[in-house]
Amino acid sequence: MQSYFTATLLGIVQGLTEFLPVSSTGHLIILEDFFGISAKTAIPFDVMVHMATALAVIWYFRADWAHLVKSFTSRIDTRGRKLLLNIILGTIPAGLVGILFEDAVTNTLRTQLVVAIGLIVGSALIAGAEYMRHRKNHDSGMILPYEGFIIGIFQALALFPGISRSGATISGGLLLGKTRTEATHFSFLLSTPIIMAAAIKTLTAGPELVITGPNVFGFIAAFVSAIAAINLITKIAQRSTLMPFVYYRLALAGVIIISLAI
Repeated sequence: MQSYFTATLLGIVQGLTEFLPVSSTGHLIILEDFFGISAKTAIPFDVMVHMATALAVIWYFRADWAHLVKSFTSRIDTRGRKLLLNIILGTIPAGLVGILFEDAVTNTLRTQLVVAIGLIVGSALIAGAEYMRHRKNHDSGMILPYEGFIIGIFQALALFPGISRSGATISGGLLLGKTRTEATHFSFLLSTPIIMAAAIKTLTAGPELVITGPNVFGFIAAFVSAIAAINLITKIAQRSTLMPFVYYRLALAGVIIISLAI
């Protein structure tokens, strides 16, 4: 069993990195290796902190989700129903990839070398999206269904550790000509079903989940830090670029590669 300190630290890291474009899975793999946490212990803990981050984004955007639920039965609110359709379409690619390549995603790819590669590839994607953003005319209109599906394909790419779900989906939105604020907002809404589904699937797959004191501390830490991360990236999207995260990702990838080579 991991200590309260380790669980709290991992919870904070999960909450922050789930919504900042730096890859939460990549950071958890690195820290779990560093602390020598076994897969038997890591899997139930990962489920709890992922549930915490899913609940955090639902709570933060509770007004949006309440509006979407109401729009489902409304004949007037077509805009809300279209947004809900976009979220559903955007969830399909990651759901299919997760089902078809479940073993690779949960086992084979969970190595530090894969994380380093993902960090580099994801950095190129984010930097390219930021570069193209300055060359495109910004579309302030609502995300269309086919655009929601395309952004969902970018989300599926983030099943590769190190890519970053938020980084990939925000980049997808930017490449489609959306403003950074619009791309970030849709990215958060799109994240909720896939994070929740992944946690529930792991939770119901077997008897691995164990509710322990450290796991509860990790859950609380992940929830609080996730709220802080969502608030931070929302403000950054309004005022700045994602390039500082690219520099951090590349530096971390370099550290991983050097440590593996020594």
